[in-house]
Amino acid sequence: MNRTKTFLALALFFAIGQTANNSLAQDNTMSIVGSYELVSRILPDSTVIESPAIVGFFTYTETHRNFNVSWTDKDGKRVSISAISEYTLNGNEYTEKNIYYMMYDESAEEPITFDFSDQSATSKVTKDQGGIRFKMPLHDEPEVFFSGDKLVATMPGVFEDHWKKVK
Repeated sequence: MNRTKTFLALALFFAIGQTANNSLAQDNTMSIVGSYELVSRILPDSTVIESPAIVGFFTYTETHRNFNVSWTDKDGKRVSISAISEYTLNGNEYTEKNIYYMMYDESAEEPITFDFSDQSATSKVTKDQGGIRFKMPLHDEPEVFFSGDKLVATMPGVFEDHWKKVK
């Protein structure tokens, strides 16, 4: 009898622990894994820019991020940004480690910028409106908000980019 009670108590303990772990994983970590296509950019004056004036593709695997975007500015000059990085995401923090970053701004007097450093940085993750929000911590990138199949990247006073997950 004691063996049966002990076995049942252990089984219940592990079942409750597993349920708590699954619940905790779902509560503390929202998956951002997938590929996202840039749909539009809204400028501060409410101008909406769409392809082919702006194009972008953004992919998250379980461990890496690959990001590419290119647009034509108001003067007809091209700007392109590409990034490859490693990342971790938990319920409270988003940490990113640079592998490769490139920026080209046709209107700038500087050549293409490359960054192959292994710098890393962390930003706080907040949950709101059924999604998660965090500031991309490297290269002065925007704040992002993931919710369902949508991603919104915002640089206040500069742009609001709308992305959709590719099925």
